[in-house]
Amino acid sequence: MSMVEDGDATVSIAQLTKQTRKEFTRTIDSFNSEESHSLETTYQATLIDSLERFLLWAGNIGAAVDPRKTNSLEARLKDAPEVKEQIYDLLCDLHEALDDCKHFYLIIMYITNYELSVLYFYR
Repeated sequence: MSMVEDGDATVSIAQLTKQTRKEFTRTIDSFNSEESHSLETTYQATLIDSLERFLLWAGNIGAAVDPRKTNSLEARLKDAPEVKEQIYDLLCDLHEALDDCKHFYLIIMYITNYELSVLYFYR
């Protein structure tokens, strides 16, 4: 099914595509810091590349188009509910992976800063 219940409202593939794009941006922005390291820059560049590929994919298949329009992905897949459900599930997984990436990065930065402060303390 391409729509799922989210509280009282339903979320379409188009809405989830837009939410995933925003999650990409938030994740990329979380790598912006004054203490930017080359590793962070590499991860950020990889995320930017992935966002560009995601936007190209979404644009080519109409994933972000209003489901009521005939050129939307959902309208074109109205007779293929299994495919709609698979795409929806993949978008949910991507959204969750981006959120996890952001959290793991914050944890790594916390641990790194803690280790640096311990090293500085025992100097």
